[in-house]
Amino acid sequence: MELLNHIKSRKAILPYLYLTIGLVLFLFSNFNWTVPILTWIAPFFLIRSVRKFKDWKGVTFTFILIVIAHSIQLKEIIPAQGILYFMIMLGGCIFIFLPYLTDRWLNKKLNAFQATLVFPITSVIAEYVVSISNGYAGSWGSLAHTQDNLVLLQLTSITGIWGLTFIIAWTGPILNW
Repeated sequence: MELLNHIKSRKAILPYLYLTIGLVLFLFSNFNWTVPILTWIAPFFLIRSVRKFKDWKGVTFTFILIVIAHSIQLKEIIPAQGILYFMIMLGGCIFIFLPYLTDRWLNKKLNAFQATLVFPITSVIAEYVVSISNGYAGSWGSLAHTQDNLVLLQLTSITGIWGLTFIIAWTGPILNW
């Protein structure tokens, strides 16, 4: 019985472990401290944690931590303070987190391959909506802008930055497949 409880408690801890790893990688995946490879790896852990949480408390907790991590990423970049800074971060994080929510919602409803496409498609849509609605910054903050010196950047001559964003975002669901 004690062994069974131990196993159950370890399973309950896994989403938090994935979340912790994902947030650390996310923190260094864009803006102030961009490490290009982490942009590819962080979504794997964040997708895994959002999928593994049994209830919405864990998912909400994930969103709150992403807001905090994103606020740290953009510290001293966004020229705002206090409540205005918080509102800007909250608005941006809604678009960052929407693909994770959509993935969680549709993951079990689609076949395995189709489910891998949900996160990258919604990531591209979210980035596109932000780029056309964010008149002063455009596509600033796109996952595609985190990459440099890659042969893969040649893809942007055909697909624009959205193709590269799609490929980067597709890595996490493929690895979780």
